[in-house]
Amino acid sequence: MAHAWGAHVTTISGAANVPFCRELGADVALDYATTPPNALKREFDAILDCHGSSVRDYRRALRPGGRIASPSASTISFALLSIVLPGPRVRLLVASSRSADLKTLADHVDKADLRPVIERVYPRDQIQDAHRATETGHACGKRVIRLV
Repeated sequence: MAHAWGAHVTTISGAANVPFCRELGADVALDYATTPPNALKREFDAILDCHGSSVRDYRRALRPGGRIASPSASTISFALLSIVLPGPRVRLLVASSRSADLKTLADHVDKADLRPVIERVYPRDQIQDAHRATETGHACGKRVIRLV
Protein backbone atom coordinates (compact mmCIF):
# COMPACT_ATOMS: atom_id res chain seq x y z
CA MET A 1 0.00 0.00 0.00
CA ALA A 2 2.80 2.41 0.81
CA HIS A 3 4.20 1.98 -2.69
CA ALA A 4 0.76 2.78 -4.16
CA TRP A 5 0.86 6.07 -2.25
CA GLY A 6 4.29 6.97 -3.56
CA ALA A 7 6.54 5.91 -0.69
CA HIS A 8 9.97 4.36 -1.20
CA VAL A 9 9.47 0.84 0.18
CA THR A 10 12.08 -1.48 1.66
CA THR A 11 11.00 -4.96 2.74
CA ILE A 12 12.68 -7.60 4.87
CA SER A 13 11.67 -11.22 4.32
CA GLY A 14 13.09 -14.68 3.92
CA ALA A 15 15.19 -15.30 0.81
CA ALA A 16 12.38 -17.25 -0.86
CA ASN A 17 10.05 -14.22 -0.63
CA VAL A 18 12.48 -11.53 -1.85
CA PRO A 19 11.37 -11.86 -5.53
CA PHE A 20 7.73 -11.78 -4.42
CA CYS A 21 8.31 -8.56 -2.45
CA ARG A 22 9.85 -6.98 -5.55
CA GLU A 23 6.88 -8.16 -7.61
CA LEU A 24 4.56 -6.41 -5.15
CA GLY A 25 6.45 -3.16 -5.70
CA ALA A 26 9.22 -3.02 -3.12
CA ASP A 27 11.99 -0.67 -4.22
CA VAL A 28 14.47 -2.64 -2.10
CA ALA A 29 13.86 -6.23 -0.93
CA LEU A 30 16.23 -7.59 1.72
CA ASP A 31 16.75 -11.13 3.01
CA TYR A 32 16.65 -11.10 6.81
CA ALA A 33 19.32 -13.84 6.94
CA THR A 34 21.89 -11.59 5.25
CA THR A 35 20.54 -8.19 6.37
CA PRO A 36 18.81 -8.48 9.74
CA PRO A 37 16.85 -5.48 11.05
CA ASN A 38 19.60 -4.63 13.56
CA ALA A 39 22.01 -4.06 10.64
CA LEU A 40 19.93 -1.11 9.40
CA LYS A 41 20.98 2.16 11.02
CA ARG A 42 18.90 5.35 10.93
CA GLU A 43 17.65 4.78 7.40
CA PHE A 44 13.86 5.00 7.69
CA ASP A 45 11.23 7.61 8.49
CA ALA A 46 8.57 4.98 9.21
CA ILE A 47 8.51 1.24 9.76
CA LEU A 48 5.45 -0.98 9.57
CA ASP A 49 6.29 -4.24 11.29
CA CYS A 50 3.80 -6.81 10.03
CA HIS A 51 5.58 -9.74 11.64
CA GLY A 52 5.94 -8.75 15.28
CA SER A 53 9.74 -8.62 15.21
CA SER A 54 12.01 -6.97 17.76
CA VAL A 55 10.95 -3.37 18.23
CA ARG A 56 14.37 -2.69 19.74
CA ASP A 57 16.09 -3.64 16.46
CA TYR A 58 13.68 -1.59 14.38
CA ARG A 59 14.02 1.49 16.60
CA ARG A 60 17.71 1.59 15.68
CA ALA A 61 16.78 1.67 11.99
CA LEU A 62 14.67 4.84 12.32
CA ARG A 63 15.82 8.34 11.56
CA PRO A 64 15.27 10.93 14.31
CA GLY A 65 11.55 11.65 14.51
CA GLY A 66 10.69 8.32 12.86
CA ARG A 67 7.87 6.04 13.94
CA ILE A 68 7.15 2.33 14.14
CA ALA A 69 3.69 0.81 13.82
CA SER A 70 3.01 -2.83 14.61
CA PRO A 71 -0.10 -4.96 15.07
CA SER A 72 1.75 -7.23 17.51
CA ALA A 73 0.58 -7.28 21.13
CA SER A 74 4.25 -7.52 22.14
CA THR A 75 4.54 -3.89 20.99
CA ILE A 76 2.32 -2.54 23.79
CA SER A 77 5.08 -2.13 26.37
CA PHE A 78 7.40 -0.47 23.82
CA ALA A 79 4.59 1.86 22.74
CA LEU A 80 3.99 2.96 26.34
CA LEU A 81 7.69 3.38 27.09
CA SER A 82 8.28 5.37 23.90
CA ILE A 83 6.00 8.09 25.28
CA VAL A 84 8.45 8.90 28.08
CA LEU A 85 11.80 7.71 26.71
CA PRO A 86 13.87 9.65 24.19
CA GLY A 87 14.05 8.30 20.67
CA PRO A 88 11.54 7.11 18.09
CA ARG A 89 7.88 6.65 18.90
CA VAL A 90 6.31 3.20 18.72
CA ARG A 91 2.61 2.84 17.93
CA LEU A 92 0.40 -0.18 18.34
CA LEU A 93 -1.45 -0.60 15.07
CA VAL A 94 -5.14 -1.25 15.59
CA ALA A 95 -7.07 -1.77 12.40
CA SER A 96 -10.52 -0.40 11.86
CA SER A 97 -12.67 -0.39 8.78
CA ARG A 98 -14.32 2.87 7.91
CA SER A 99 -16.33 2.83 4.71
CA ALA A 100 -14.34 5.72 3.19
CA ASP A 101 -11.06 3.88 3.82
CA LEU A 102 -12.42 0.65 2.36
CA LYS A 103 -13.61 2.53 -0.73
CA THR A 104 -10.15 4.06 -1.17
CA LEU A 105 -8.58 0.60 -0.92
CA ALA A 106 -11.12 -0.84 -3.38
CA ASP A 107 -10.34 1.99 -5.83
CA HIS A 108 -6.62 1.14 -5.62
CA VAL A 109 -7.40 -2.54 -6.23
CA ASP A 110 -9.60 -1.62 -9.21
CA LYS A 111 -6.77 0.47 -10.69
CA ALA A 112 -4.29 -2.39 -10.04
CA ASP A 113 -2.22 -0.10 -7.79
CA LEU A 114 -2.84 -2.54 -4.97
CA ARG A 115 -3.11 -6.31 -5.19
CA PRO A 116 -4.49 -8.34 -2.31
CA VAL A 117 -2.47 -11.51 -1.85
CA ILE A 118 -4.16 -14.66 -0.58
CA GLU A 119 -1.81 -17.50 0.27
CA ARG A 120 -4.51 -20.09 0.77
CA VAL A 121 -8.25 -20.45 1.34
CA TYR A 122 -9.16 -22.98 4.03
CA PRO A 123 -12.58 -24.61 4.36
CA ARG A 124 -14.23 -24.14 7.75
CA ASP A 125 -13.38 -27.66 8.87
CA GLN A 126 -9.64 -26.85 8.51
CA ILE A 127 -9.56 -23.86 10.85
CA GLN A 128 -7.02 -25.62 13.08
CA ASP A 129 -4.72 -26.16 10.07
CA ALA A 130 -4.99 -22.46 9.20
CA HIS A 131 -4.15 -21.51 12.78
CA ARG A 132 -1.14 -23.85 12.89
CA ALA A 133 0.12 -22.40 9.59
CA THR A 134 -0.20 -18.89 11.01
CA GLU A 135 1.70 -19.86 14.17
CA THR A 136 4.78 -20.68 12.07
CA GLY A 137 5.28 -16.95 11.52
CA HIS A 138 5.85 -17.50 7.82
CA ALA A 139 3.39 -16.31 5.23
CA CYS A 140 3.31 -15.10 1.68
CA GLY A 141 -0.10 -13.47 1.73
CA LYS A 142 -3.17 -13.86 3.88
CA ARG A 143 -4.86 -17.05 4.93
CA VAL A 144 -8.61 -16.99 4.45
CA ILE A 145 -11.19 -19.24 6.10
CA ARG A 146 -14.30 -19.87 4.01
CA LEU A 147 -17.27 -19.96 6.38
CA VAL A 148 -20.02 -20.86 3.90
